[in-house]
Amino acid sequence: MKIVMQLFKAKNQLLSLISPTKAASQAVSIFLNPRRSQPKTWELKAETSGQRFKLNQQVSAIRWAPESNDKQKKQVLLVHGWESRATQMYGFVPKLMQQGYEVVAIDMPAHGLSSGVRSDAKQFSESILLAERKCGKFDIIIAHSMGAGATSHALANGLSSDKLVLISTASSIETVLNRFGRYIGLNAKATQSFVNQVGEEVGTKASEIDSITMAQSNSIPTLFIHDRFDYEVPLSEAEKLLPLFNNSDIFITEGLGHRKILFVNFYKCRLSWFNLARYKAKEISACHRSTTCTILSVSG
Repeated sequence: MKIVMQLFKAKNQLLSLISPTKAASQAVSIFLNPRRSQPKTWELKAETSGQRFKLNQQVSAIRWAPESNDKQKKQVLLVHGWESRATQMYGFVPKLMQQGYEVVAIDMPAHGLSSGVRSDAKQFSESILLAERKCGKFDIIIAHSMGAGATSHALANGLSSDKLVLISTASSIETVLNRFGRYIGLNAKATQSFVNQVGEEVGTKASEIDSITMAQSNSIPTLFIHDRFDYEVPLSEAEKLLPLFNNSDIFITEGLGHRKILFVNFYKCRLSWFNLARYKAKEISACHRSTTCTILSVSG
């Protein structure tokens, strides 16, 4: 696999010298066409325990509802990241249902059971707003990676919520694009062309949908969760956003990276909403595919 990637980078490095525009165009095609993967066994169980419904002809969503007949419905929205899907956020569901929450998770365009082959952060944001229009206000929104960035964009465009949990979030879509360009071997000129072409394809410049631009002194109580050794989206990205959220805190894990952080078992830490004890890394051990995550004690 490493050899294949090295050859891919070498090809892009050469093409960047010969034709930066062409190299950028090929990178756009790769970046905006998310890869789909087969769901794991535990995800299939999560799927059967929920109820599928359509937000529109393209976008599929799933709902997990508690058995209680509480007339005052409380809702949580789960928003997955790039090349992920709704069921990969299931680790939060059991505890939230125990607390009486109905949980909705979206398969973003070209992800999971939603149709399409292309997707982008703007489509993510539009799908979040669509979910609110169809389902009503969400008391809490829990979002990961690109889903977290899209949530910030949606908030700037009218989305409402009482609490936010933003996991492994980037402060800047443009930074993500630049990092991707460098990762696949594009030179500076080709990378800039790549960023510009993505903006043209999406219909919005990357700088116009950056979380750091959209936040604008957000006062919604917000919990950032980020791993110190996240090499896809560095911790510094969340730290840039923290001052812009006036009522916020950050919980830093170690050794979980960008994706396993969704499957950690937090219950040993006895964390309550914004009452975060500072635990050493060895006390927060990854528990892959756990369904007993209690990071949220949302009674406050």
